[in-house]
Amino acid sequence: MRWVEETQDAVDQTLLKEYYPMEVVTQGLLDLSFELVDGAFVWHPDVTLYCVKNCSSSQVVGQFYLDLYLRHRKYGHTICFGLQPSCLLPDRMQQMSVEAIVANYSRQWPTPVTPAAR
Repeated sequence: MRWVEETQDAVDQTLLKEYYPMEVVTQGLLDLSFELVDGAFVWHPDVTLYCVKNCSSSQVVGQFYLDLYLRHRKYGHTICFGLQPSCLLPDRMQQMSVEAIVANYSRQWPTPVTPAAR
């Protein structure tokens, strides 16, 4: 992905980092709240949708689907990917970013009696 950004989109990761100092990014993350969206349309009963809000303004800044549990024929490893990018629409409204976080955790935590599923 980085190669595509740098070669096809002319994104300079080093220059980009100057605009997002670690302290600013960390404070921004700590100023977010995550709320479960009840009754959301999801692709499997195990999937949940969360709304991300800025704590200071209560403004919705994005959403993400959380699909954590192992199931048959599911994608094989942990990944986070975009479903809808944030952008400014022609009517000057901000389109909300929507992401998916997908993993393959066992529903049961391993114990001496029940080891993790492989």
